[in-house]
Amino acid sequence: MTSVRRRLLVSLISAFLISIAGAMTYVYFQTQHELKEIFENSMRETAELFGNANFTDGRPYPPAAAMKDPNEQLVLQIWDAGGNLLHSVPETAPIPLNRKLRDGASEANGRWWQTYTVREGNGGFIQISRPSAMAKDVVEENILRALLPFLALFFILCCGAWFLIGKNLAPLNALSAEIAGRRIGHIEPIIMDRVPAEIQPIIHALNDLLLRLDRALEAQRRFTADAAHELRTPLTALQLQIDVLKKAKSEQDKADAAKTLENGIDRAARLVHQMLAASRSAAPSAPDASMACNLSDIVRDILSGFSVAAEKENIKIASAIQGGVYVLADNERLHSMAANIIDNALKYTPAGGNVSVTLSKDALTAKLDVTDTGPGIPPEMREKVFERFYRLPGTGKTGSGLGLAIVKDIAAQTGARMEVSDNPGGKGVKFSVTLPAIN
Repeated sequence: MTSVRRRLLVSLISAFLISIAGAMTYVYFQTQHELKEIFENSMRETAELFGNANFTDGRPYPPAAAMKDPNEQLVLQIWDAGGNLLHSVPETAPIPLNRKLRDGASEANGRWWQTYTVREGNGGFIQISRPSAMAKDVVEENILRALLPFLALFFILCCGAWFLIGKNLAPLNALSAEIAGRRIGHIEPIIMDRVPAEIQPIIHALNDLLLRLDRALEAQRRFTADAAHELRTPLTALQLQIDVLKKAKSEQDKADAAKTLENGIDRAARLVHQMLAASRSAAPSAPDASMACNLSDIVRDILSGFSVAAEKENIKIASAIQGGVYVLADNERLHSMAANIIDNALKYTPAGGNVSVTLSKDALTAKLDVTDTGPGIPPEMREKVFERFYRLPGTGKTGSGLGLAIVKDIAAQTGARMEVSDNPGGKGVKFSVTLPAIN
């Protein structure tokens, strides 16, 4: 799992490490360069000082001293014009004369020496030498003292970064604890008083999700309550019909009771089927390119299935189906939506009436029109007929009241637009569904 704290710490520590490493590298080479210049200037000044004293013209030499630590002392050597060593302070084995004058390097006594040589006026030489190891030790010691503060600074910065990151992430930890501590069903919006500005878009989105979830749960609770209420009536009727069947004495009474019981079971089964369809239609489903469906074939298949029932009720179905009408939707949902609209028209059309089904297409949309010659729907009730378990009063028709609710849910899922209007040819109603078409 990716940790914001860990990523921030690693990023900051890496930045600190790179910066301090760069600074330490600069200090190392700068200190080394400056110490080298200091040593060279010291040797030059010492050599020039003794050179001006003209020790090779017969003056007494400085007293010779024994060398204490060969790596920590300068060596003064006085040479005559012929290159003969006259005096050495301290006494040591001769270090080869650097006749090139100024800076030089010589090997003597198993070690390397840095030298600086000047010529006197009478032709003699004054040479100052120091062991190369001496400069190296001094440089390393001074560089170490210079770099120690950087190491301490790196440690302090790391501790400060850990503390500050933890302090600034505390609101996120509090937010996580609040969300984790919520009980089931406690889906009120999250209060954003102390939420950092960078996190507020996420909290806005989460609050929006909680609001939509609350609405969905409330709709589900209403649906469950309505379903329980709707199922109670047919189940009670079935229980009564069973009692009638038990009390029937003649074969004819038993047959009539059995037929009534069978019809009641059919109605209850149809109600359960419609309730399941309504539940599935309410579930969100985003269409993709693989869901391209031939609406022309779907409508023809539905009309073929309803033809026998329409003929039995003496209802004439007229259709004008344009071929090759494709829409982007789930095939099952599209079939359910069209079937419920046509079924609703057939149900409310009296015997001898007409139902007209038209499917057409233009450059951008496909349109399904279903017109009946039933009792019609008053304008003030055209919104209510799409509510679950609502049945238009005064029609004398029974049903679950879920058909058009299913149509509304599927239309919302597929991006369809629904319209309810009067039958332009007279009595009745016209349902129109417009969907985005695929060319």
